[in-house]
Amino acid sequence: MLRILVHLNVFAESSPGTYTTTSFSPVLSSASPFPSGVIHLSHLYTSIAAIPDYLAQTRYKNPTDAHDAPFNLAFDCKGQTYFDWVARPGNERLSDAFNKTMEMQKSNDEAELVQSYRAASRLKQGDPERVLFVDVGGSMGHQVRKFAEKYPSLAGRLVLEDLPQVVEKAVDVPASITKIGHDFFTPQPALVRNAKAFYLKMILHDWPEKQARIILSHIVDVMADDSVVLIHEAILPETGVSHIDAKMDWHMFNMGALERTEKQWAELADSVGLKVNGIWWEEEGMGRRGLMELSKKG
Repeated sequence: MLRILVHLNVFAESSPGTYTTTSFSPVLSSASPFPSGVIHLSHLYTSIAAIPDYLAQTRYKNPTDAHDAPFNLAFDCKGQTYFDWVARPGNERLSDAFNKTMEMQKSNDEAELVQSYRAASRLKQGDPERVLFVDVGGSMGHQVRKFAEKYPSLAGRLVLEDLPQVVEKAVDVPASITKIGHDFFTPQPALVRNAKAFYLKMILHDWPEKQARIILSHIVDVMADDSVVLIHEAILPETGVSHIDAKMDWHMFNMGALERTEKQWAELADSVGLKVNGIWWEEEGMGRRGLMELSKKG
């Protein structure tokens, strides 16, 4: 193993049979969050290896249900989603690795809306008691905290929404932000009815159309006429997909989901009664990402 890791610059061979650390070694130490990403991704290799058998069984059709994907075949858990399975007793190590990996993606200094999106004007509303911004599936609340810091002059209440066991760990969220334990596969709570903006960052790429439509439909049910849905995700080009986006699409396929093209996003929105008002692109970052603003049709 050390011989392999020398070639990856994790260790160096100072003399025959003697190995030392490099400047890169601390990145993979127990004090670093990056080993969580390694654990999270590597345990999925088992299900990636099952993809050929899965495709043979489905006559080479893409998965359409998160309950019946290559992951389910590999771990013999048909009827459960990846998130159901990883939350099972005995999978605490994998659950912890998943949560820390997701937190790394959302906790950086750029955890904010795309800069070109003019939230100060597009989300302006005059009622301080109305919910202004709902961070749907917002994990530890990094995104909604950033929003509060950047737009303190916008009137309205801020809400962090995620599963009860997740939001109870969001201890760094200011008291001014309301935390709601909620499963987005069930109807949205009354508190967020008529909210100005429902924000979903890297949520819907976890789900195929069947489940994605359920999530969005529950949001549509509580939208006011001037409400918007803000989807912050990868938006693939129709051709010439980058290497990183192609890899992520393959990763999501394993769990029954996908990365979507602009056309696919528009079709998903249309299927639940929403229209795309515009796309604001990230200037930098991994892959081709943007912020889509959706509103009710008609």
